Amino acid sequence: MRPIVMATRDGEVLDAALVDEKGYRKSLEQSHLWTLNADTGRLLPHTPAYRLVSITDEGRWYRALVEPPESGAAEDAAGSSTGGANDAEAGARAPDASVAGADAAAGADAAPERVAPAVRADVLSRLYELVRERQRTLPEGSYTTHLFGTGLEKIRKKTGEEAVELILARERGEIVSESADLIYHLLVLLRASEIDVAEVLDELAARLDR
Repeated sequence: MRPIVMATRDGEVLDAALVDEKGYRKSLEQSHLWTLNADTGRLLPHTPAYRLVSITDEGRWYRALVEPPESGAAEDAAGSSTGGANDAEAGARAPDASVAGADAAAGADAAPERVAPAVRADVLSRLYELVRERQRTLPEGSYTTHLFGTGLEKIRKKTGEEAVELILARERGEIVSESADLIYHLLVLLRASEIDVAEVLDELAARLDR
């Protein structure tokens, strides 16, 4: 656990909190800050919901370049994950950012609000295409770019770590969030292994008929 300092472009310090490696990674993935909530001891979207410009690991602490939320933009941090420069490709704009993030922020056991079936039907294919595009263009500041830069074996290890985190999850919101994280990293692993997600979907479809 290390401190994170939130400051504006002109150097004005707005806030400070504590965050661990997972919170740092989630902040990169989802383009909003995740920090340790002092009341619950849980990792939650930071409030107020500063717009995250960038976040860097300074060794003993993290530096977050942020912009204050605009007036009237009072949605919580989980809702803000649908936009941002780093777009939560690591689940960003994917299930963990929009659905599980909102559930975690609420801290509730109730099921998250459902996405329209037409949107949900092809979400894996759409996310896989986003991952493919990130691999092709390697945009700076993208978590997906970072993953591809680590190499296939590191991606395998990271996917395994995500699977363990899912196994250890107990609360409903955590299970949903960790499941989305695992699926995202699995798509990166498939892309790095030059396997199209359609092959996996075809295999699943074939099993339905067995």
